[in-house]
Formats: sequence, structure tokens, C-alpha cells
Amino acid sequence: MLAIFIFGGDNLRGFMFALLIGIGFGAYSSIFIASAIAYDFLKTGKEEEVHGKSSSDKELLATK
Repeated sequence: MLAIFIFGGDNLRGFMFALLIGIGFGAYSSIFIASAIAYDFLKTGKEEEVHGKSSSDKELLATK
């Protein structure tokens, strides 16, 4: 797309610029926003596994 933007005619230049901007925003969204959401989902899943209640923890809570 960059090659078409640079070497294309004047008629294509505006359209290719809009597509390049769209690719830039899409990449930003995928890298920075979606990865942060995925990190939050994965982090909460690991905390439940690591800090999950075992049977001995349940027994301790029942005696209190």
C-alpha cells in the first residue's frame, strides 16, 4: 500500500493515505489495547489457580 501511495497517481493518493491511516490505527489497537485486555484476562486466571482455595484452606475457614 505504501508503494501504491508513493508511486500511484493523484487519484489513488488520497484513498491510499486513508487506508494507511486505518492500518496504523488498527495495528495500534491490536498491539496496545487488545494486549492489555488479554493480559488482564490471563492475569486473573493465573491468580485463581495460584491463590485458589485448597481443601485445607476450606477446613481452616470452617473452624473459624
